[in-house]
Amino acid sequence: MNKRTKRFRGEILRALRDSPKTTPQLYKIIKKRCPGYCNDHEKCTHYAVTPTHQPEWKHRLRCVQNVMQKEFLIYCNKKSGWEIVK
Repeated sequence: MNKRTKRFRGEILRALRDSPKTTPQLYKIIKKRCPGYCNDHEKCTHYAVTPTHQPEWKHRLRCVQNVMQKEFLIYCNKKSGWEIVK
């Protein structure tokens, strides 16, 4: 697991301690807490699969969310956003 992935995992858990968050809310929090890992000029190389033209760091954050969900650490509540599994 690389440094960015570890940092994103920790920051996601930290952000979700108080209340559920949507992915766009997590983007803002992570960018504020980890500016060195959030380069908006590095475009996602997976644009052919997900043509959103968002930065690579947002793609990686979503990948971390998905892995954490598979590990039963967090889940996505359709009404309120991402939450920590209790």
